[in-house]
Amino acid sequence: MKREKSRQTLYLLAGIYLVYLAYSMFQMLRSGEVPESDRGFMILFCALFAVLGLGIAAVCGRKLYRIGKEENKKEENDEDTQ
Repeated sequence: MKREKSRQTLYLLAGIYLVYLAYSMFQMLRSGEVPESDRGFMILFCALFAVLGLGIAAVCGRKLYRIGKEENKKEENDEDTQ
């Protein structure tokens, strides 16, 4: 269980990092730092990173919540049997 919790935490952080990258790319687009020839690719990857990052973070956050609930139930059952 601990290994799965650690893995999901790393995935959650990766998802948050993708959202951060999308935000940074969007800021570069707004400030005009990106040449016109690369603007289309930047918009595409900005949207892709944002969607993937939010999706990964949401799924992993939900899994971590469920793991936490299961651990709490297990602890309560262990306390009840003592």
